[in-house]
Amino acid sequence: MVAQAWSKALRSVGDSRLISDNDIRSVTGKPQRECVKILFPDLQGEVFDDRYELLDRFERAEFEKMGGKLYPKVEEGLRRLSESYKIFLVSNCQDWYLKSFFHHSGLQKYFLDSLCFGDNDKPKNENIVIIQERNQLKRPIYIGDTVSDQKACEKAEVDFFFAAYGFSIYGVVDVENYIGKAQSFSDVVEQLSR
Repeated sequence: MVAQAWSKALRSVGDSRLISDNDIRSVTGKPQRECVKILFPDLQGEVFDDRYELLDRFERAEFEKMGGKLYPKVEEGLRRLSESYKIFLVSNCQDWYLKSFFHHSGLQKYFLDSLCFGDNDKPKNENIVIIQERNQLKRPIYIGDTVSDQKACEKAEVDFFFAAYGFSIYGVVDVENYIGKAQSFSDVVEQLSR
């Protein structure tokens, strides 16, 4: 969806570049401005800002219209996990993205609190700490699927559970230092429910 939206945005200003799924996967998990900087290293200053705003506008319109595709059995798994755990969401996404995700998925009821980069322009490790302090969490576990998630957990001094079925499946990921590793969301639920 993001690749299609960004390619459509580029076409709207006469830019014939096509953004592929692999392009988006290569930057997924980073704040959106960083993604744009990586994929468009030639853009600077106002040109960058204009292009960023254009891509954001097209992506938002597409996502708010269509929503995302959930992994199988996510709601069932969240329901089950919420019986034993307090669940929170920390992301590097834009604020509108998180709101739209909750709207389309109907899953907000399982999350006691959430925080994203778009809310405060802070990196994931700082937002993990904010959620931890704000909710007086003693031993949180962060479930993530990228090396940047693992590094954020190290900086926040939080245990990392590796969701090996996530975006890491699209490339070589040298994730180390995790307390658990799952090959599906159902596997996460099973391991954490023991």
